[in-house]
Amino acid sequence: MDIMKKSVLLSLFVLIGPNIALADSFLSAQGFPSTFNDLDFSTRQEFKAEDYALFAGLSAYDQLNIVYTDQDTAEEIAQNEATDATTPASTTTTINTGASNSGPNTSSTTFCAIKNPAIPSGQKIPIGKPVLESDYTFCSPYGKRNFGTKDKPKWDNHYGFDIGCTERHYDKPIFATADGTVDTVKHNKKGSSAGNYIRINHGNGFKTYYMHLNQILVQQGQHVSAGCQIGTLGNTGGAKAFKNTLQTDYPTMKKSISHLHYEMHYSGNENYVSGIKIQHGFSNHKSVDPAYFMGVKK
Repeated sequence: MDIMKKSVLLSLFVLIGPNIALADSFLSAQGFPSTFNDLDFSTRQEFKAEDYALFAGLSAYDQLNIVYTDQDTAEEIAQNEATDATTPASTTTTINTGASNSGPNTSSTTFCAIKNPAIPSGQKIPIGKPVLESDYTFCSPYGKRNFGTKDKPKWDNHYGFDIGCTERHYDKPIFATADGTVDTVKHNKKGSSAGNYIRINHGNGFKTYYMHLNQILVQQGQHVSAGCQIGTLGNTGGAKAFKNTLQTDYPTMKKSISHLHYEMHYSGNENYVSGIKIQHGFSNHKSVDPAYFMGVKK
């Protein structure tokens, strides 16, 4: 008898269940999705396929209005570095008086106001994430990106790896990923794609860039130690919107897309360093994919 009851109940569920679910869907509130995560699964996959996972924390309107221009950034950096070769170092850099990295020839002990425990002291090769693990959120990978459509592609060379992309990341600490010397410090200005940025020369053919910073806590010519804080994540430079919007001249990004553009260059001849394969992504550019050195799965 129990078996017969179960059979009848199962039959009723098969017949009536779909209609209940359908009726329930008509009663559910329907509206325009406010963020990436409100979209249905298949739509999210389409966005990710085009590398729009970068915009996960933005409204649907913002997702349509932001265009990243890494080629502008690359040209700006090349121009800045050409100027650096003929002008003296700037002395107007903002310095954090609470933290100092003493030079290699001084007797004082190196002190870090904030230290990233995941980056070992004395590390010579930039391995690891330049933010605390708790602040790490993937935005956009290194490589070629299409910010147009399949029919009308707009290809963009992304020379680094983006971390953050939400307002909660604003002013989070950023760390040197290896021992080195700060050889470039640039401050944000109108039309700047890189915004506030730092470049560290680590030797061994490696240089790292930290772009779109809110605060710069080191100065040009300063020795920095692996794992020590060098600045904070920000929203300077970096984004250019479509015409007739407030961001056309992009002096700053919106806070909702605050992020770190972390870039790594390698000029050595080795194909592997510390067991990590060197992946140059662009034939005429020294940039390499930082993901391998950050321990991020590809």
